[in-house]
Amino acid sequence: MKNEFIKTKKLLCSVSFIAGIIIGYILGLFNFGLKTVNYFLSNLKALFSPLTNFTPTPNFLSDIAAFEAVVIGLAIPLSFEIISRMSER
Repeated sequence: MKNEFIKTKKLLCSVSFIAGIIIGYILGLFNFGLKTVNYFLSNLKALFSPLTNFTPTPNFLSDIAAFEAVVIGLAIPLSFEIISRMSER
């Protein structure tokens, strides 16, 4: 059964690789890919351009640092507890 799974996995990988090569060749033939990628990237830049002008206040940054300190302060003892319980088993 394991051997059949490996064979089907290899078959699926081979088929997807060949399909990708064929689709890439077709898109390159019609010069479709670059126009679509440029259109997508320009829309993505327009979507995220307001975020580049975002400047947080210093008070906001100190709140974030305090929250991260609390998370780390809780995570370290919790991880020690988990490791000690796993080692007891």
